[in-house]
Amino acid sequence: MLYIKIYLSTLLLSSGEGRSSMSIMNKKTIFLFIPLLTILFISFVFSQEKGGGGEAAEGKGSISGKVLPIDSNATVYVNYPSQSSIALKIAGFATIDDNGEYIIPVPAGIYNIIVISKGYYTDRSASQIEVKENQITEIEDITLTKSINAGSISGFINPIVGGTAVVIKKHGANKFDSFDIVAKDGSYEFTDLEPNTYGLFVSAPNFYDYKWGMIDIIANTSLSGFILTLTPINSSYLLDRIMIKFQPGVTEEEKENIIESYNCTLMEHYEYSQTYTVNIPRDKTVEEMVELFKTNSKVKSAYPVGISYTGEAIIIEEEQKPEIQSNISEPEEIEPEESKVLEGKDLLLLWATIFVIILVIGVYLIIKFRRR
Repeated sequence: MLYIKIYLSTLLLSSGEGRSSMSIMNKKTIFLFIPLLTILFISFVFSQEKGGGGEAAEGKGSISGKVLPIDSNATVYVNYPSQSSIALKIAGFATIDDNGEYIIPVPAGIYNIIVISKGYYTDRSASQIEVKENQITEIEDITLTKSINAGSISGFINPIVGGTAVVIKKHGANKFDSFDIVAKDGSYEFTDLEPNTYGLFVSAPNFYDYKWGMIDIIANTSLSGFILTLTPINSSYLLDRIMIKFQPGVTEEEKENIIESYNCTLMEHYEYSQTYTVNIPRDKTVEEMVELFKTNSKVKSAYPVGISYTGEAIIIEEEQKPEIQSNISEPEEIEPEESKVLEGKDLLLLWATIFVIILVIGVYLIIKFRRR
């Protein structure tokens, strides 16, 4: 632009030097002025496209690496460091390609990564990875090992809330072991769990946070059909379970048989407590099951489970959500400082307008000087 202004000024100053000199200048102007502006404009547009849209790419970096073996079909999640035991805020993710490689664009900052496989491989993680602006941070290759004597668990959430995450952690642990993003059909699956007692947690908007506290995973055993029924926030009790107390003298074996006889599953029980929390069949209501258990002479009482606890959400940032639609509540975002700098198409439109104006002025000056 500075060069163009100087060039125009030269044209104007030279207007008083005589007709012959202006004639020579006009000829040069015809062949140089318009092509010059065209070259400058095309160069500017090319530089804007090469820069990825200017301001839109500012503050971004990337994490790249490789996960082996390739048949693990692993997904690499980049998350912000958190002090919570089961909360996770995801900044980005990618599934490895045919070569086991991945690259994940994220804002500059400090991150942890979690590698979760789709087969019987042990999940891996790494922490305190620094991403710098406009740079690719390469991390060492991650090799997953086969899980030995691993168990698995799978099921569905009801109703289906696509994009929601199911979190699993060992009973009594202070951090989660893994998580799975619910598929379009509401299904979830964990396939590489070492034998232990686990809890399942789900958090979704407009529903109370879900918890299934005690699930025993046995080596080389697959548990399926675990339906996690979410409770709307306008309900006064949980819709998928009831609590029961048995009469004195009833043995543990008898209690288990009674629970199973009603197609229910034990969800939680502690030795110091007389209550048993049981999951009810999907086609039954809480009211129906409470009345049904009360008819059993070995049951002392049965009642709904009030809202008394909450879990914590896994949050996925808007730009990095899976292809399935997610209803997860959005993370708080830091509002950028107000700026009047134009970006993308608006900026190109402005430059195009300036180019046309200068071109018109140039043609006008050429015609005007040629008439003298």
